[in-house]
Amino acid sequence: MPIISLIDILAILLIFFVATSTFRRKKSAMTVNLPKAGALATPLTGGERIPLVVKSSEEIFLGETALALEELPALLTAFRANRPESKLELQADEQLPVGTLVGVWDALTRAGFSIKEIPTRLQVTPKAAPANP
Repeated sequence: MPIISLIDILAILLIFFVATSTFRRKKSAMTVNLPKAGALATPLTGGERIPLVVKSSEEIFLGETALALEELPALLTAFRANRPESKLELQADEQLPVGTLVGVWDALTRAGFSIKEIPTRLQVTPKAAPANP
């Protein structure tokens, strides 16, 4: 039995399988860069909006009042009941974890607010200009 021809066939099959296989890498974390706008195209209309500020340190403020994420749905429900004509504006820091932002959106929907009605602005931290020698 000629073995030389079998070795050639095995070499070709080995090259085929190595060339067509894919190797997966484990990804433990994923970085998401949110898009940034230089300025809004048009100013917001519809009267005064109360800011709902979420800082990168996960501090939450409704106007000037500091809140915790756990008590946010109840306080937003009371806010909506006491001031039904008032509108909110979400101001989130660009370094804010996405999980916290989703938690705030969940609290807003539990309180009866529509996410489409609440404009969201990302607060971009200005970077220091490099020093020229």
